[in-house]
Amino acid sequence: MSVSTSTIRCPVCVDSATSRWGSRGGHAIFECGACGLTFFDLSSFTAHDYRDYYRYTETWSETDIVYEVEVRRRRTVRQLRRLASMIPGRRLLDIGAGPGYFCRIALDEGWDAEGVEISARAVEIGRDRLGVSYIDLEAVPAASVDVVCCRHVVEHVADPLGLLRALRRVLKPGGVLVVHAPHREPLSFVLRNRLLRRPDTLCALYLPDHVLGFTGSSLARVAKRAGFDALSVETTGKWSAYSDPFFLRHHIRQRTFLTLSRHVTRQLVDSVGVWLGQGDWVVGHFRKSPD
Repeated sequence: MSVSTSTIRCPVCVDSATSRWGSRGGHAIFECGACGLTFFDLSSFTAHDYRDYYRYTETWSETDIVYEVEVRRRRTVRQLRRLASMIPGRRLLDIGAGPGYFCRIALDEGWDAEGVEISARAVEIGRDRLGVSYIDLEAVPAASVDVVCCRHVVEHVADPLGLLRALRRVLKPGGVLVVHAPHREPLSFVLRNRLLRRPDTLCALYLPDHVLGFTGSSLARVAKRAGFDALSVETTGKWSAYSDPFFLRHHIRQRTFLTLSRHVTRQLVDSVGVWLGQGDWVVGHFRKSPD
């Protein structure tokens, strides 16, 4: 059944006009004419509940957990050093912290870091195996945090404006918010969409997980509506400080070399896309606007 775009509301702008941008799995994807956000109509769907996520880690040994931290350490340290240049305070909150890899490295680098996570299994690993502390976002005092990291979370939520405003509440005046999200259509996807002309749009949106899609400009506009000023918004590739190196090394460890070669080819294309604003990830650094 087709849906009139006039009945579809942007989850951020609400009253703005929307148009059909693409489709995935037979479900239409819409684009807001005001902020540029792309999204599924969630009136008939429920976003994924991640409370049972990380169950796949139940067979992990201590060696596996240490590996997951160390494979991320060098790039995480680079991210933390950039943050240290933006704000003098060292109180950090990691949203969607998972098993606490980022927090563990931040603690090692002298930050006062805590995680927010709804997966009980992830909290168990982070708390018991990595010495990471977790807290409910609602329990964090207002204006008490210097930096909030929100990495690969915002694309999963039906109310991005509500989430960002909740994060703004806990930030000190002038505090910094970091948001990572997949680009809705990196260059490798653009080329395949134009050449193959499949009925589905190859993109970063898919139900029930990735319900929103971002570009650099749409992320900046959404953050602005939530009360943030952009310090930097950029797209990045797999060889940047903001990419998780786990993916490439996972293929090497599993000896899935054909998949690895396809993955590397795609990332080479998307590295070119970085210069065109069509990289693999969108990374935004924002400062809390004055009240």
